[in-house]
Amino acid sequence: MATNNINKLRSTSFSQGNYTKTVAENKIEFFQDLVNDRFTYATDYTVVGEQNAVGGTLYKDIGVRVTKGISSGLSENFANEVKKIIFKDYNHEQYLGKQYKYKDKTWLTVNLNETTGASSHSLVRQCNNIIKWVNPNNSEEVLEWECVFTKQFTNANIKYGSEGLPEISGDFWILVQQNELTINIPFNQRFILDGHAFQVNQIDNHLSKTYLTFKIFETQIQPNDDLINGIAGAESLPPVNSESKILPQDKPVLIIGAVQEYTIYNYIDGVPNTDAFTIMGMKAPSSSYVLTIIDGNTFSVENIEQSAVSLIIECANIEQPLEPITMISITLGGKF
Repeated sequence: MATNNINKLRSTSFSQGNYTKTVAENKIEFFQDLVNDRFTYATDYTVVGEQNAVGGTLYKDIGVRVTKGISSGLSENFANEVKKIIFKDYNHEQYLGKQYKYKDKTWLTVNLNETTGASSHSLVRQCNNIIKWVNPNNSEEVLEWECVFTKQFTNANIKYGSEGLPEISGDFWILVQQNELTINIPFNQRFILDGHAFQVNQIDNHLSKTYLTFKIFETQIQPNDDLINGIAGAESLPPVNSESKILPQDKPVLIIGAVQEYTIYNYIDGVPNTDAFTIMGMKAPSSSYVLTIIDGNTFSVENIEQSAVSLIIECANIEQPLEPITMISITLGGKF
């Protein structure tokens, strides 16, 4: 059988088969005939849903082959999120951002490798999140679209192209289809993803008119963010005056055996809120004092002996880990 195919290819190459076509065109038709004969018998043959149109919600069934999209070298979980879809038709329509339904998941085309021998294929990545944002023209409407939310990796197998953009280790990205909804997402748009707030600081659409990438950075949760439904606040809030303070601020413990109590609160517009803190003592010898954590906002210091080095108390906001650490210096005296 293989010998017959080789002889047929040689005959096609030398004779040009159909004399109105080039040698290359005849070869393509020959290979397409081979694919047509055997495609559905492949062990990785399956039926997937292919998006009918950019921005559409309708999908049509097509027969394809689905294989691994990247080589070993990354975690198995990550490797399973990237697939290669091989099409039966050599001229099958492909474009970045095209979506597929496979194993009850949505998959986004992130790279085009149009020809491999007689077949063409696309690399697709499993959508693992949904971006949601309030329609700027209608505050009552929430828009949403499935996306790939990822912290990029640097690996020789997925350099520029397989992700659709240069990869920088440690950066957060959103990969999404560009359509009539997502094209209007502005610079500085905020999203809630996996319970965290992120803000867009780079938009890249130069690779294709159907594919968008957003570089994002983590930012603070705002009071009007809906964490349960994953929707960033609809309105731009006025700047919040936020400050963490330890009180009393200038209160040494000069008497041996004395105990002084302190509080640490995050004040928003002058009003203390419920943020809790981790509280640690340092610098002064541990034999000079006893630090007692009463709760996440209250602690006390007992003076055991005089210390030439001041006791430094550091308080870190548990609820807002990106906030700077608040500190106070306490003098431990030697009076009786």
